[in-house]
Amino acid sequence: MAFRKRYLLSNEQVNSHGFWLVVKGIDLTDAKLNLPCFFNHRTWEVPLGHWENLELKGDELYAELVIEGANEAEKEYIRKIENGDLKGCSMGLDPLEWSDASEYIKQGQRISTLTKSVLFEVSITPLPSNKAAMSLKHKGSLITLTDEDNTFLPTLKTTHDMKEIAILLGLAETATDAQVRAKITELQLKATNGDAAVEFLKAEGSKRLVDDTSKKQFESLCATAAGAAVSFLALAAPATAEAVPGADGAEPLKPAVVKDIQLSKVVQAAKDDGGADAADPKKTFDYLQRHNVAELTRIKNSEPDNYAKLAADYAAGVRYNA
Repeated sequence: MAFRKRYLLSNEQVNSHGFWLVVKGIDLTDAKLNLPCFFNHRTWEVPLGHWENLELKGDELYAELVIEGANEAEKEYIRKIENGDLKGCSMGLDPLEWSDASEYIKQGQRISTLTKSVLFEVSITPLPSNKAAMSLKHKGSLITLTDEDNTFLPTLKTTHDMKEIAILLGLAETATDAQVRAKITELQLKATNGDAAVEFLKAEGSKRLVDDTSKKQFESLCATAAGAAVSFLALAAPATAEAVPGADGAEPLKPAVVKDIQLSKVVQAAKDDGGADAADPKKTFDYLQRHNVAELTRIKNSEPDNYAKLAADYAAGVRYNA
């Protein structure tokens, strides 16, 4: 009775040469009729067996190895497989199309993606999942990727990808690499500042805000608008102590009286005042943070009182709905 063993022929992981292949793009038409098995792609030798029952499952391709075992050489291969000395397999493919399209690019990739190919043989190998031993045809000749002469592999070109990244970042498709990097840095800083505001709340909020309602409102605001949260926290900061010397200058310093500020009262005051400027909804914190960050930054730097009121309106639920 012939020896049979099922193998995983390929998946879509990036291999050691920096590329991957689309499994569904492998043409199996000829392979289903005749798919010989060799040892380490020695196609000049007599096949030691063949493959049957090719099965595509998602992004994985399986097949069953069949070795007759009619001679000592074949029996030796069977013994090595059963003993665990030959666990892996490696495909021989004729590449038809390579692609640099963004949907085919994966992390760590250096070579274009092989999107269409033809399977013509599968070899067993002593190196499990040894994708470096993959064999490809080039100009009609068989080239194993363990050879030094594998310069025919197309190096990945990223120009098109950078154009799409620029558009996703809200930049023009003609944006330079420096502009793309600058935009990414800006977004990273925004994310970092948001995290810093939350940490600031954990460290300072409990001692600067008096009641539980204030703390809950502040925490909610911190999650939605970190800049406004920091401003609110600043409103509740203790005043700086002032020195009050005695007649002879010997009296100890006395701190100025500090009145705790409750965020809930600030928010309520904003509600009582009618909230944001109803005549111009584009002056709300909500509108500015989404559509005019530059103006919001200017107000924060040059009009701190106005900025604090806008933030209070936002916490009170004022939104731009136009």
